[in-house]
Amino acid sequence: MRVAKKVDEMERKEITAAVGYETESFRRTVFIEEEMRWDGYTLDEIVAEVERIRAEYSDRFSNIRLDKDYVRDYDGERTVWKFIGNRMETDAEYAARVNTINQRKAEQEARDRAEFERLKAKFGG
Repeated sequence: MRVAKKVDEMERKEITAAVGYETESFRRTVFIEEEMRWDGYTLDEIVAEVERIRAEYSDRFSNIRLDKDYVRDYDGERTVWKFIGNRMETDAEYAARVNTINQRKAEQEARDRAEFERLKAKFGG
């Protein structure tokens, strides 16, 4: 029987994310997803575009694959194909996740403390 290794939630993780790039817009960082529209492309052009995306992002993303998605806009709903891959979380993502974990732990401790005090008052202590 294999025993699962305990995961340290405070370690950096590999996450699944949209393949794309970050750019600055109005002094904010904006993430631009790579997507593929198939209409009007020849098969050779599709293969070349997929190869370009793989070459451009393979240093930051592993296991790159296509993901079918639906986007609603003024013209109605349309299908888009987004490239999804695995990558290590960024410093900002890691900090936000650790902050959320610590906040949840503090909230749980406060609830546990309140429950302890309630039970201590009820049953004596």
